[in-house]
Amino acid sequence: MQDFFTPNGFTLAERTDAHSAAPGQIFFLTEKFLKQYYPLSKLPPEKYDEVANFATKLQNDSEARTLMWHLYTAYCLKNQYAFPEILEPFGIEESGKVYLLLLFALIPFYEERAVREGFPIRYARDAADRIGSTTVFYAQKYNGRLGILAKSLPFLLNFKNRPCFRIGRFDFEMNPFCDALPEIYACGDKITALCLDGWMFDTRGERTVDESQAIQKTRLIRNNGSITGTPIDMNNGYAEQDEVTLDLNKWQKIAGEGDWTIHYHIPGGGGMTPEACSEAFTQAVEFFAAYFPDKPVKIIWSNSWFFNPVYKAYMPESNIAKLSRSGYLFPVASSGKDGLFFVFGRDDDDFDTYECKTSLQKALMRCQREHGFLRRTGWFMPIK
Repeated sequence: MQDFFTPNGFTLAERTDAHSAAPGQIFFLTEKFLKQYYPLSKLPPEKYDEVANFATKLQNDSEARTLMWHLYTAYCLKNQYAFPEILEPFGIEESGKVYLLLLFALIPFYEERAVREGFPIRYARDAADRIGSTTVFYAQKYNGRLGILAKSLPFLLNFKNRPCFRIGRFDFEMNPFCDALPEIYACGDKITALCLDGWMFDTRGERTVDESQAIQKTRLIRNNGSITGTPIDMNNGYAEQDEVTLDLNKWQKIAGEGDWTIHYHIPGGGGMTPEACSEAFTQAVEFFAAYFPDKPVKIIWSNSWFFNPVYKAYMPESNIAKLSRSGYLFPVASSGKDGLFFVFGRDDDDFDTYECKTSLQKALMRCQREHGFLRRTGWFMPIK
């Protein structure tokens, strides 16, 4: 009898529990289920037979079925996702398809949430198409094979557990103002942003959370009728050196502590034209105003390797550059490798072996050569 548990780090107790609870037919491995939900994933129709045949293989093997029930219980019901990237005995050929089927099991939870919270079910079904776009990372890493990386599993739980929605080109989530954001002020058409009190910057001018690396620490001082702090160069997202004082009789705070914001995440998949981005932002503002009227939002924001300002120079006519220029940039902490995994499917330091086929891949490697640091930057847009 094949052991699907011990080689993958699961315990005998977990196997016993799953064996006693697993049904004779697991719902998300059935032909009926896959025919209903496969089209929502936006996976290629020609891949359906490969997925369905693998599901049948798992369904017909009692030990494999037990493992699938354990993974389903842990992931979909208990929100656990610390699973091995390569499962034994599936190997790289089939491990990704195990996790792909697990994501299909999430779709009914998306739909149930829509009904429970009273928003149109189309938003739940739009979230399901993230399954198809997420397979790109497995394909990048494993020579075009179909599947999902284990490290991709956590994000898809957001559409089940958090106020996260797929709206147009982006994933949007409502969040309270947090210390990742600067305070933002307006004076007529002028916008400025101030670093929060205690932000730290290293010798590169990059924001850091490691005090031992910090050479600059910002202050935010509130006085009667004024505020003094470190402004941000919002074209490149770096903190400036000298503090400024804003007269609050002239400058109005747009976003700060106590305000609500919309954060967006940028899925892969192309099609990120200025028109598509603008439409997504408009729809998101309208959606949150309609379904969360007690939480008026002040800004839309994100933080991503997309907004590294060097890409505006390297690829000035690209959709990435156009999106970056449509808002204001601010500093966030970076790993120094931001973007590698999303563009190459890997993030090791063996840069000489990275194969650059696309203009985006070439831009990242150029940045690595010229700067030695792949940067993440914040972006915001006030809501008018």
